[in-house]
Amino acid sequence: MKIGLVRILVLLAVIPTMTQAYTLEGTVYAPDGQLLPDVLIRLIDIQRREYGRDYSDRNGAYRISGLPKGLFELHATKHGYQEQVFEVSITGPSPRSTIYRDINFSDIQPGSRLTRAGLSDFYLPMDHRILPSALKHFNKGMKYIEKEKIDKALKAFDKSIAQDGSFSRAYTGRGIVLLKMFRFEEAAAAFETAATLNPADPLPLLNHGIHLNQNGNYEKSEELLRQAVELDPGIPKSHLALGESYYRMEQWEKAEFELSQGMMFNPAISKNHRLMLANTYVHMNRLADARDQYSLYLRENPYAENEKDIQEQIRKIESKLSMYQLPDMD
Repeated sequence: MKIGLVRILVLLAVIPTMTQAYTLEGTVYAPDGQLLPDVLIRLIDIQRREYGRDYSDRNGAYRISGLPKGLFELHATKHGYQEQVFEVSITGPSPRSTIYRDINFSDIQPGSRLTRAGLSDFYLPMDHRILPSALKHFNKGMKYIEKEKIDKALKAFDKSIAQDGSFSRAYTGRGIVLLKMFRFEEAAAAFETAATLNPADPLPLLNHGIHLNQNGNYEKSEELLRQAVELDPGIPKSHLALGESYYRMEQWEKAEFELSQGMMFNPAISKNHRLMLANTYVHMNRLADARDQYSLYLRENPYAENEKDIQEQIRKIESKLSMYQLPDMD
């Protein structure tokens, strides 16, 4: 039986695990009280790991879901403004509680160069300088990607590179666009250039690794994605992509660890990785965990085309589990 792109098997069972899913949301305001869009919101734990991120929308609203209980730092950054940092306690009466935290920017930073926080987001040293014109075209390229205007995005990234050939993230943006245009060799070259220009940046490795996963080159993708995770363990997509590499190579324990890490950081982006984790638990003889992950997938995807197949799989697992339950003692 197939569910989506992922095979399902039935073996044995172990103890289930539960996932916390707190949500942090709020609205971002400019110093004059106006709603402020395109603000990068990041949640960092005491070990400096990133647990989630979002950009405020046109109404200034942001939302980060799938968070564990704990004490975090909330970092709000936007080019041209002073970074805002707050302490946020994620807790509530139930694991599905919502915590509200509005953000008010109190200072506009003069000039057009990146803030220290912006340089950190690009994984650049604090003394690095990016030409404002290069940054302007890069930001345009990112906007065009969001709007699916691929040709305009490529032109914007090329202009950014023409203005500042050392701006590594512009090459990463170029590689992402070239993938969308099915120009795979050029995309790989762009990612490699970006990684050479800035070896501290995990994003070219991440995007190149995801592409290699899609093309079945799992050993090479594992190498690149493992480097991406080592550079910044706080990016959920890196863990999920690396987990997929291990899954495809049938390295179940490594796949379980990386897939679990990615979904702990941000369950909202799991998609088919939730099914991969469920199948991984099956291969590891952990049926109860597999059942829980299949059930979570259905809750996260209430209109899934494979709903009936997954429900049937859950019934088979529960039937197997009942065979191993001990009778009540008198």
